[in-house]
Amino acid sequence: MTGLPPEIVKADAALAASEGEFMKLAEQRAQLLRQKLAALDELLEERRRIRDELVKVEVLLGDHDASEISSRWVDTSLRKQPVSPGNIVPGEFTGMTVAQAVQEMLRREHREMFTGELVARLKAGGRTLSTKTPSSQVNASIRTMPDLFYMTKHKNKAKWGLVEWKNDNKEE
Repeated sequence: MTGLPPEIVKADAALAASEGEFMKLAEQRAQLLRQKLAALDELLEERRRIRDELVKVEVLLGDHDASEISSRWVDTSLRKQPVSPGNIVPGEFTGMTVAQAVQEMLRREHREMFTGELVARLKAGGRTLSTKTPSSQVNASIRTMPDLFYMTKHKNKAKWGLVEWKNDNKEE
């Protein structure tokens, strides 16, 4: 016997039971959120594949028709904004790292690009560069990833490409 009034003992028992129920509900909620997150990850991957296919079609159609097609695929909040050089939609690089955005641009263009070109397109895509010399920031970001990017010097300027292109040429 605890010496506590029966009402308190009864309330403690109810509280212990409700804590167990709460934990059970919290675990169920966590499970549902994990499932939703997995579904969203799949959608994002599908969106990336669709965008890659769209870029291929745009290249085949040429710049004029590609701009019209691109404008149909961007978020409605971006539709009124013009498509920038290289079919870059304003704001599309906002959530990406510099390296991810550069990789995306190089894949679209499928050619080596100067650092200055990359900087201009990063800015057009909404990626802020927080240094006084954005080209140095871009170079520093991608120079540390020799498994993804390679650099060639062209008249004392850095020109960047994707390592996968070199590997593709070796297989042919």
